[in-house]
Amino acid sequence: MKYKLDEELKQILISNIVFFREKIGITQYELADMIGITQPYMAQIKSGEKEMSITVFNKLSNALGVSMNSLFSTNRNDVCIKNINAMLAGQTKENLESMERMTRFYLKELERK
Repeated sequence: MKYKLDEELKQILISNIVFFREKIGITQYELADMIGITQPYMAQIKSGEKEMSITVFNKLSNALGVSMNSLFSTNRNDVCIKNINAMLAGQTKENLESMERMTRFYLKELERK
C-alpha cells in the first residue's frame, strides 16, 4: 500500500510541476536553469527516474512561485488562493486596499462577459 501512495504522490507532484511551469510560461529547460540543475536531470525528475533533494524541491517551488505544499495539492483553486494570500502578506494597508479595489473591478468586468 505504501508504494501506491508514493506513486500517487509522485504523479501529483509531476503533474503540478508541469501545470505551474506552463502557467508561468517557461520551458522545462528554463526551469532547470532557474534552479541550477541540468535539463536531463529535470527530465529524469519528471519521468520519475530520479528523486530530488529538499534543496532542489525548495528551489523548484520558489521558481514556480508556489509553496512546497502546493506542489502536492490536488485542488489547484485552493493553491491559487493560498498563493495570492502569500503574495499579499506583509503589504501595507494602502496596498491591500488598492488590491481589493482592483480585484472588485476585475471581478465585475468578468461577470459582464
